[in-house]
Amino acid sequence: MEHPPDAVGSAPTPHLLPAWHYHPLAFQLVSPHEQERVILAQLQFYLVIDIYALFMHIFLVFITCTIQIKLELN
Repeated sequence: MEHPPDAVGSAPTPHLLPAWHYHPLAFQLVSPHEQERVILAQLQFYLVIDIYALFMHIFLVFITCTIQIKLELN
């Protein structure tokens, strides 16, 4: 069932379109499957950043411990 826009020239509101959702970046209608792909891509991106941050933390702890041991030996 197609609903008319609220006013002339305005886009339909999301609650009027239960099977479709607005794309967060492009302001266009996308299917739920496409929205799922976008969410999975965002999660993958944040997972890569989290893994990078974890390795950086381990590396910095290793460097800090190495410097501290060298200072204690001198």
